[in-house]
Amino acid sequence: MVTLIISVDRDDDVGRKTGEKGPIIGRDENLRVANKLILADPEDSDANAIFGAVSIYDSLKNEGKEVEVVTLTGDISVGLKSDEKIREELLSVKEKLNPRDAILVSDGEEDEFILPIITSIVPVIHVKRIIVKQSKGLESSYYILVRALRDEKVARKIMVPIALILLAYSISVFGLILWKYFFPSSYYPDPGTFGFAFVLLTLGFYFLLRGFRVGTRITNSYRRFKNAFMEAKISITSDLLAIFIVIFGIISSFDASSIEKEIFPAIALFFQNLVLWIVFAVVVREAGIAFETLFHKKGRIRGYLIGISLVIGLGILVYGAIMYIRVLLSFISPAFNGPSLIIIGMGLALSIFSSVMRRLLYEGEKDELQ
Repeated sequence: MVTLIISVDRDDDVGRKTGEKGPIIGRDENLRVANKLILADPEDSDANAIFGAVSIYDSLKNEGKEVEVVTLTGDISVGLKSDEKIREELLSVKEKLNPRDAILVSDGEEDEFILPIITSIVPVIHVKRIIVKQSKGLESSYYILVRALRDEKVARKIMVPIALILLAYSISVFGLILWKYFFPSSYYPDPGTFGFAFVLLTLGFYFLLRGFRVGTRITNSYRRFKNAFMEAKISITSDLLAIFIVIFGIISSFDASSIEKEIFPAIALFFQNLVLWIVFAVVVREAGIAFETLFHKKGRIRGYLIGISLVIGLGILVYGAIMYIRVLLSFISPAFNGPSLIIIGMGLALSIFSSVMRRLLYEGEKDELQ
């Protein structure tokens, strides 16, 4: 059993600049690809990582150890897609070489994000980071900084937060100037304090969106929506209809709650009505998916029907619970106490029944697969 010396090119510079596809196995192949990459881009650090992996391979080979060097390539879309590709390549290498353990050679901190993926397939006994030595002169540092900012990945990570800070502060200050011009007699805060608060608010939203990968989720949703539209799927109609139902439900619930003169009773009535509209929207969406599964994919729809009944049960349960809370808070007459408990019982019974049926269906499908 061999020890793998693994070099990882997470963003697939090798594939984009040389046309070579991973996994690249063996000393000669890795040297050939590294030379090809360094000629295509003399400043690419991935080439240095491959040379570093080959150097470790030679050192361990001279000690009489059984080793092999391999380079794994990911994808320019760094994240889930690139890491899945790296995992698939490593699995194919494991099937071919049956390694005992591995040494990870990295050219930076980003590659080490895939360390959990590698350790889940083969134990990693050591991580070696290859750092390219540079001149310490001011001119060289400036040159390195300029070259780094030309890299799209680095520019997004560094320049976007800086740009947000500058834009947020300038917009807030200009906004206060306009405020003072149009409303000279009104109160306005200190521009510096207001600008700093606006900067924090902007950065908070930015990092929150980045943390939850909202941009990626919106892109993926748009791609699924576009593909569904191009394939003329029924589900796209049900999705749009569900969105319109929710919008109409919000408007209708707000209009219905306007009969209440106090804020908290109005909020409770608003959510009680909105629950029914949301349940209706979810049922329409799931019915569209079930229809498409039945008539286009010729699949089973029992799971969808059980899911719809579960949603209806939970909706009835929440509706009754809000009504019961309104009774307890004296927002409505105590005469609604009995009906609210009956509604809660109906929703609870339907939810439990649907959950049991869902469990039985899951176990039945599991037995069929076995």
